[in-house]
Amino acid sequence: MRLYAGTSTQFVQDTAQNQIAEKLRLTFFEHFQYNPSPGEISSWRNSLRAVSDVFREANLDDHGIILEYQLPLSSRRLDCMICGKDERKEDAAVILELKQWEKCKESMGENAIKEKLTKSFSARMKGAYCWHWSKDLDHYGRLKNDVLIGDYSRPWNARHDATRLPPDVPKAHYWAYDPNGINHIGCVYTAQGFEFDYVGVIFGNDLTYNLDEQRWEGHPENSQDPVIKRSKDGFTRLTQNTYRVLLSRGMKGCYVYFIDKDTKRFVKSRIQH
Repeated sequence: MRLYAGTSTQFVQDTAQNQIAEKLRLTFFEHFQYNPSPGEISSWRNSLRAVSDVFREANLDDHGIILEYQLPLSSRRLDCMICGKDERKEDAAVILELKQWEKCKESMGENAIKEKLTKSFSARMKGAYCWHWSKDLDHYGRLKNDVLIGDYSRPWNARHDATRLPPDVPKAHYWAYDPNGINHIGCVYTAQGFEFDYVGVIFGNDLTYNLDEQRWEGHPENSQDPVIKRSKDGFTRLTQNTYRVLLSRGMKGCYVYFIDKDTKRFVKSRIQH
């Protein structure tokens, strides 16, 4: 089941004419026999307007788009899927998970995340796989502070095969639940599948935005992910998918620290205040 399917050109027209949210509402009612909440309708109207703006600016006029596609044997729905051809002229699809927050502003980073915990929200720190993930403990028997950014240093979450961990370090499969998990940076392989009220994400330099060329560029030399590095030509696409996972795990808010300043400027320019 899907609430909307059409061409990118038709989607842009429906959005420009303020018809997209109403079309989704009508299809939703036909299928479920009740109306979606006002909040969901408002989210469709605002988020899809931003998607439409991207379509226009990128001249995506020969693609297909599917909105609110219900996954088989599940009650979950994909927000948006774009279908078309990739650079090799092969069939391809891109899935967008749309998030909408009230505001965007500078913050105190990790301190802001930890403050959310004091207010009974769930929160975790996550990072791009741009730093070595040590197998051994340091000479004090603690996790090594592998994630180093200037004066900031934190350990990754415990490796999945780790044994003899200190008592205050949760095993990988408990990182999302144990209160001490906030003191460790979650790797994408640990973080995927978990959602929190708030997340902090360290956006590394394995993926940057080139302002002069106006395109995303992957940098395998800055990655420590052995799986993605083996993909060669697919590195940029797979790294973008990694960040999609990391950035979409916060249900109420997401704090992001960018290693590359041009990437930070580009992302801020795409956020509607």
